[in-house]
Amino acid sequence: MLLGNGPVFGSMKDFIHDTCGKHWYSSLLFFNNFYPKEFDDECISWVWYLANDTQFFVISPIFFYSFYLMPLFGFLVVLAFIITSVVLNFWIVHHWNIVYYTFGSTQEDYSNKIYTKPYTRILPYLAGCLIAMLLNILQKVKKSNEIYKNNININDKDNNDNKDKDKDKDNNDKIEKEMDTDSENEDNQKLTEKTQLIESENENYRKQRDWKIQIIFDYIIPISIFVVSFVLILVMVFVPYDNYKHMGTKWTVGESAIYIGFSKLIWGLSVGGIVFVYSYYEAPKCLIKKFLSLDFWTPLAKLTYNAYLVHPIIMIVVSQSTRILYNYAAMPIFYSTTVYVILSYFFSMIVYFLVERPFMHFEREIITLIKGIKSDATTCQNKYEQEIFGGTEEGLEMVFLATGKDIPTDLGDYDLCNMLPDAHHCVITFGFNISGYVIPLTWGFCLPKECNEEYAPYALEVYISLFYSYASVADYPIDVYCSDTFKKNYSAGTIITLIIIVLFGSFVIIGTIFKYFNISPNSQNQLKFKQNQQNFLNIQDNEIQKETIPKWKTILFKFFSFYSLQINWKKLIEKHPDPSFKHLNGIRALSMFWIIFGHTIYFPAGVGYNNEAYVFGDNGQITKWPFQFILGAEFAVDTFFFLSGLLMAHFAIEKLQHNFNIGCFYFHRFWRLLPSLGFIILFFTNITMLLGNGPVFGSMKDFIHDTCGKHWYSSLLFFNNFYPKEFDDECMGWVWYLANDTQFFVISPIFFYSFYLMPLFGFLVVLVFIITSVVLNFWIVHHWNIVYYTFGSTKDNYSNKIYIKPYTRILPYLAGCLIAMLLNILQKVKKSNEIYKNNININDKDNNDNKDKDNDKDNNDNIEKEIDTDSENEDNQKLTEKTQLIESENENYRKQRDWKIQIIFDYIIPISIFVVSFVLILVMVFVPYDNYKHMGTKWTVGESAIYIGFSKFIWGLSVGGIVFVYSYYEAPKCLIKKFLSLDFWTPLAKLTYNAYLIHPIILIIVSYSSRILYNYAAMPIFYSTTVYIILSYFFSMIVYFLVERPFMHFEREIITFVMKPRK
Repeated sequence: MLLGNGPVFGSMKDFIHDTCGKHWYSSLLFFNNFYPKEFDDECISWVWYLANDTQFFVISPIFFYSFYLMPLFGFLVVLAFIITSVVLNFWIVHHWNIVYYTFGSTQEDYSNKIYTKPYTRILPYLAGCLIAMLLNILQKVKKSNEIYKNNININDKDNNDNKDKDKDKDNNDKIEKEMDTDSENEDNQKLTEKTQLIESENENYRKQRDWKIQIIFDYIIPISIFVVSFVLILVMVFVPYDNYKHMGTKWTVGESAIYIGFSKLIWGLSVGGIVFVYSYYEAPKCLIKKFLSLDFWTPLAKLTYNAYLVHPIIMIVVSQSTRILYNYAAMPIFYSTTVYVILSYFFSMIVYFLVERPFMHFEREIITLIKGIKSDATTCQNKYEQEIFGGTEEGLEMVFLATGKDIPTDLGDYDLCNMLPDAHHCVITFGFNISGYVIPLTWGFCLPKECNEEYAPYALEVYISLFYSYASVADYPIDVYCSDTFKKNYSAGTIITLIIIVLFGSFVIIGTIFKYFNISPNSQNQLKFKQNQQNFLNIQDNEIQKETIPKWKTILFKFFSFYSLQINWKKLIEKHPDPSFKHLNGIRALSMFWIIFGHTIYFPAGVGYNNEAYVFGDNGQITKWPFQFILGAEFAVDTFFFLSGLLMAHFAIEKLQHNFNIGCFYFHRFWRLLPSLGFIILFFTNITMLLGNGPVFGSMKDFIHDTCGKHWYSSLLFFNNFYPKEFDDECMGWVWYLANDTQFFVISPIFFYSFYLMPLFGFLVVLVFIITSVVLNFWIVHHWNIVYYTFGSTKDNYSNKIYIKPYTRILPYLAGCLIAMLLNILQKVKKSNEIYKNNININDKDNNDNKDKDNDKDNNDNIEKEIDTDSENEDNQKLTEKTQLIESENENYRKQRDWKIQIIFDYIIPISIFVVSFVLILVMVFVPYDNYKHMGTKWTVGESAIYIGFSKFIWGLSVGGIVFVYSYYEAPKCLIKKFLSLDFWTPLAKLTYNAYLIHPIILIIVSYSSRILYNYAAMPIFYSTTVYIILSYFFSMIVYFLVERPFMHFEREIITFVMKPRK
């Protein structure tokens, strides 16, 4: 009832209450086809099918046990049930006078007495039993014939050998008795010729007869069965057409009884005929069989049960939510059916992952527990050897199909192994010793369940000794991980996390409903107040009638409004408050895309690439220049550091000039970050292991336990870049960035307060921090002999000593502070110039007014003294003409000079800054290429120190140069600025924080759930990156609505409450 809305949707509430509210247990216990009595009173009435099918299953041992004891007896038992069901159908139809017409007056009797009852619907089930019994007998006969033929061939061979011996003996006898038996031999020869002639004719007849029989049995019979079955299917569908054509008035009760009594059985036998043909006969060239056997159908078939349960719910929600009546037409029905099929299978897949498949795993574990399987080394070896030499299909699949063989890494076929009975999948890392040369291998083995992690190495020795006799298992640490050792369980932390998710989700639903229907205490009170105004004339009386809203009710409604999707969606797409920084949205989003791109290649490496040499070999992709784009994703983090420094300094300096509160400054920072971070840590720690499945996925459990299980607090409190000491031991190691950024934020008042007191002093303070950081980078690199190479021996030192430490990574943040300070000064100068120009314009206007007045006065004086001053005026006129000529020349010179200055300042300088910045960005990305080209052997420690010491700062200044150009200069026609300032980037920029937290979790789940090793190739990486970006932002939007945005509303309320003046 929460999912729909419409003029008639609410009527479903009573229907659901009267069915599932009262009779849910009958549907759950599979007797809803008997109770309640009326079909329309059943809870989710379409599950009458499950009740019937389960009841058939309960009595099924009667059929297969009787067939097992004696096949003929089994057929007779099934036949007896068929006759009984047909008779019951006839009796019920005549007893209740039922005419087969879906829209007729006897529809309810048909539904309640025939349609849902097991004794009338069992006929197709019995037809299926008959087909299964027939297939069993014929396949046994077929197998016996094959054995018989093999024996005949063997006997023929023996007979031929005996005949040869007899012929040799006969020849010797003939030589001895040749003279005495001439006449007898002549007679025998004639008789033999006649006999051979007769045998030849008989052989030709037999061959002709066998060829005809083969044609009949292999082609005519199966094709005839298929055609007859298909025709009967069409007949069963279209026979009632004559009755429907006459609106149910054509058929009598007797005709209805015949159709109802036999149609289900004939349908079952017809479908069974087609199944029989495709199961018993190979028919390799049959297109219909090929189509029905496509792998495409496999997952759909597995989802059919859930789709059957789910699809009516979808149709009810959609159809009952309609605002208009439906129009019956072919194409709309086709479109609707397609959509319903897609939705049904989509949601059935969700149910499959949430419920069905996990419970199938539980079933296996329960059965295993009941059996009480015990294993030791001897039983493991014996069982594995039995699978190898037993020759069973399961054993061959276990040893040859489901076990890896490719060097150096092959995970085998995980899914096939799990499908085999009493088998499980283990990944074993071991040394493959060939004549003293040891190759480290990682292979996936399908082993008997007796071979657990402790005893799997014994099975490994058996496998190597049998199939690789020229090699042995080296004296090398053997690492074994068996997938079934990982059990998905619901710990207390998992349950608490799920409760929190459900709670937040409920808040969102309630808040959205309240907003959609405009439910609030104010709206209710205003309605009552308007009613009072209509009833009373005196305003004072109305004020008396106005109800006071309880404070708790106001708080409650405000609380839920913070979770409203409508309100929070508007906040998500709300434009940037400062137009001069709007282009930063595009920079933030694209930087996030770059990070996801880099991690798309990094995380699968934990599982492995099947073309590892192609990627990391001596002449692999890491030695090619395009790979620098992947490695350069490290700089995307520095872009975020730069943006943090820029925005922090810019807004802090502005607030210092008005109203700045240091407490609110820090409170806003921590309140902004902690809710989402805490929620994601909780999710990663407790929920991640429920979402994946694969040959190595379970190994993540120990990793999560050893990191987030022990050190979650260091990540939550932003000191995980100092403790734990090792980068790989951090909880959600990628949040080292947040620790650094928060530590920069904590010390940031040093920068903007010093700048506020004296700009030059602020610049000097930042410069001191820059020099200190560069010196520390140089010292650390030389002290630990670090060479800048991601895959080198000093990788761990680089990660732990430089990559995650604030004193080495602060440089782009300081560059952001410098750009913010420079922008502040230049914008002030720009503003002062504008004020100065405005003042000049005002003064020019006043001077012009005064000149006009003086001119009027001078004109009057000139009229009075015109005659006396003719000569003087002539001299003044000449002087004025000369003065105007000089001023005109000066004005032209000034205009020419101002135009040149404008070109320099408005075009040449910003374009130069942009070009230099962009070139420096490319240089920082591609400078290490020379070292990577030589596999990290080209650079010395000194060269690495120079690059590590200056690259981050140069990157920050380069990005800052572009930001400066787009922030200080308007550049209205710049396409890049327009692109970066598109409104499209606004919500993506706001979701960047959550996307950064979430995307590695998605990558871990998908990467470690892989059944095969990854293949490094351009297009798959592009597709994967696109998918990961979409998924990351989708789930970050969910976290935004569940956690981040509501807590930002709470922050506003808390600050308002704290800052409110007290009486």
